[in-house]
Amino acid sequence: TGVYDARTSSRIRKAFVREKSSAALRKVLGRPLRTRKTDGCYGDGQEYLLEYTRFWVNTYKDKKGKEYSCQLGAYQTNHRLY
Repeated sequence: TGVYDARTSSRIRKAFVREKSSAALRKVLGRPLRTRKTDGCYGDGQEYLLEYTRFWVNTYKDKKGKEYSCQLGAYQTNHRLY
């Protein structure tokens, strides 16, 4: 189980804007534990699944290299990445 961190939670909420640049969100979250390329449904670019200890972020990178935030979700409490 985790401990609620109000400051970090607030920074994540401000940084995550759906279909806008993911740069601010990546800065707040730091390096993911694992990054997976996924089949894209947002266009001709590439989608990525960024996996963190208790949550994940789905991003889309267009052909020009600009990355956008698509989704942010939490794993169930018993899920852990190693």
